[in-house]
Amino acid sequence: MIHTALNTGYSHNRDRNGNFMTTHLIDQNFIDTVSALIKEAATKHIMPYYKNLQDGQVGYKESELDPVSIADREAEIFLREKLQPLIPDSGFVGEESYALNRSLLNIFDNSDAYIWVLDPIDGTLNFVGGQGGFGPMLALVKDSKVLAGWTYNVIEDKLLTYSDATGIRENGRIFDAPAAPCTQSAHGFMGLKISKIPAVLELTNYIGVTLERGSDPSIVCLYKLLKGDLD
Repeated sequence: MIHTALNTGYSHNRDRNGNFMTTHLIDQNFIDTVSALIKEAATKHIMPYYKNLQDGQVGYKESELDPVSIADREAEIFLREKLQPLIPDSGFVGEESYALNRSLLNIFDNSDAYIWVLDPIDGTLNFVGGQGGFGPMLALVKDSKVLAGWTYNVIEDKLLTYSDATGIRENGRIFDAPAAPCTQSAHGFMGLKISKIPAVLELTNYIGVTLERGSDPSIVCLYKLLKGDLD
């Protein structure tokens, strides 16, 4: 007997003892379901604050170069509440929750866990400054493997998605990425805060990119990478 949750390709089968086994099949329907949630988060919880932040709605973590806004927090809470039910018992590591509880990374020790890794607004410095080049970045990880990824440049309304089954797509269309790997640097939360996660290391090593602190957020550098502008 098979039950499918939200028609996203997440299925339950029983093993020989009658216990539920879980198999996650990432298809375009699943990618689109998550994409819609990311866009909803941007519409409801990010853009209402764009160029409209009030006193007390922006704070700082390690320095003034590391801001956090009410939009970051609201978008992360919204996406956590929407994403985890798509894959029952899945884990979640968000930038803002990680900032408060570094032990969240211990979940990566569980090789059986599906884990959502989210930066609710990559490029928060741009966001609070009223500039472009910001948006949610999300990955689905299991057993040190990046299964799928979503990167949404909100101002340009460009959504990049990735999975082995669907390939790289921009707004649902196949994206023609350059064949040669990039050897330069991208920047942002993924590299600065959680680069020690095996899944992130695997992905960055595969494409030949080092994620580190710099002037551009990852969301900007990723587009440069895929379009061949970093070489």
